[in-house]
Amino acid sequence: MSKIRAARVAKGLTLRQVADMSGLDPSSVSRIERGLLGTRPDSARRLGAVLGIDAADIVLMERNGAAEAVEEKSA
Repeated sequence: MSKIRAARVAKGLTLRQVADMSGLDPSSVSRIERGLLGTRPDSARRLGAVLGIDAADIVLMERNGAAEAVEEKSA
């Protein structure tokens, strides 16, 4: 489970709720959680505000998640 998804689940929010609260599309939130879509700075700020995470931390989580995915594939 990604750290972004873990933050959402810990707050008891659905993808739809996070999307509605952040103004993002539900499919975008899902793709961000799965590491399939990076966030623009404004999207990271809005998503971070909803999840209680700093926007910079969201970007770091995405980068770390991408690195972890590459490591898992090569193992």
